[in-house]
Amino acid sequence: MAYRLKRKEPLLEGIRRIAHEQIGVMVGELVETPDLHEAVHLFRKRCKRMRAMLRLVRPVLGKTFAYENAWYREAARGFAACRDAEALLETLKKFEAREAGLSTNPEFQRIRHILEGQRDQALQQEDIDLPARLAKQVEDLKHAQARIADWQLASSREADLRAGFVESYRRGKAAFRVAKRERCNEAYHEWRKRVKDLGYQLHLLEGLWKPVVHVYRLEAEVLGELLGDDHDLAVLELHLETWKRENRGQIHFSEWQARCTDRRRELQQLAEQQGQRLFCEKPGALEQRLSACWKCWRGS
Repeated sequence: MAYRLKRKEPLLEGIRRIAHEQIGVMVGELVETPDLHEAVHLFRKRCKRMRAMLRLVRPVLGKTFAYENAWYREAARGFAACRDAEALLETLKKFEAREAGLSTNPEFQRIRHILEGQRDQALQQEDIDLPARLAKQVEDLKHAQARIADWQLASSREADLRAGFVESYRRGKAAFRVAKRERCNEAYHEWRKRVKDLGYQLHLLEGLWKPVVHVYRLEAEVLGELLGDDHDLAVLELHLETWKRENRGQIHFSEWQARCTDRRRELQQLAEQQGQRLFCEKPGALEQRLSACWKCWRGS
């Protein structure tokens, strides 16, 4: 299913088509994916994609935006606990894969053992009612799909959609400045969310000037991956610190902490270099260029 606006398609029809198709994919993945936890992972990613689209067309949706955005946010949060436990272990495995000698290091074996135990406990608790919860989510998605026909759209002006994209870009650029200034986990995480939105929205608009927009989208995805890796390490670092406090510091992770600090410093440096390229344009200039591309694409 094409997560992309079509050239000859009226704007309102395109918005409704994409939303309808995305929910159909979500339902199919929840029903057909054999691994229930993989189904949860895919569902949460689709919710982020839906919310990115909603932000793009926010000026068009009017009051509909607030309800639908909150609905998909809460739907994804409802399956967070189990996925978060698995994600911590995946982060450690990814880190070990690039750091020589860690697979046999006693400190890292202990960390892996802790995370595997917590993951298994979370899975055990989640598996009790997960099939029923997923079945309920499928029914809820079908109701969400039916709501699309009743969306009260405040505007059909394509200029408003372009304004939605420029606003996403402006928010991403502002978050970049804050991350560089404050250099804290919260600021980098906020920047990551804005970059993820931008990548999804560029996918929707790829038809405007495909050779250029496609590359721009790939660059946004690279930046999103760098910030995602940094965020995952930050979450794992915080999780292990909490575990240490709860166990009164009986185990120390000195080697982990040193290597994690080095890796995060590297990731943040790469992300800032990438961000400098991605957010070099002024929002006003971007809006003018986007308008010109839109007119050529639509033939107007």
